[in-house]
Amino acid sequence: NIIPKQLAGAWGLVIAFISAPGTFFISNDGFYFGVLPVLAEAGRSYGFDNMSMALASLMGQAFHLLSPLVAFIYLLLRLTGLDMGQWQKESAKYALGIFVIFVVTIVALGHMPLFIPQN
Repeated sequence: NIIPKQLAGAWGLVIAFISAPGTFFISNDGFYFGVLPVLAEAGRSYGFDNMSMALASLMGQAFHLLSPLVAFIYLLLRLTGLDMGQWQKESAKYALGIFVIFVVTIVALGHMPLFIPQN
């Protein structure tokens, strides 16, 4: 009963939006093995299947490569002489566009329902 009924029907979108900062601030392993099982258990109780929740959780990968947890970014920035903060600010708008494309595509292909009515 922690999750409001208004969010329960759109749980796939909630997972997609949580996955963006989730995979940015913690490692992929931490998010997919630690956080996602809890979110998936909640989603199953609201009628979402495991596949739709797993695919929704992948939407955050648009932002993952901007994370300071990705080691090769430091090499890339060192070789190009760019500042990480400036690079993240500039790249975030493209990542946001990619995120929107990901979400629209997964919904259009029918792999994630936008809303499941709750009783």
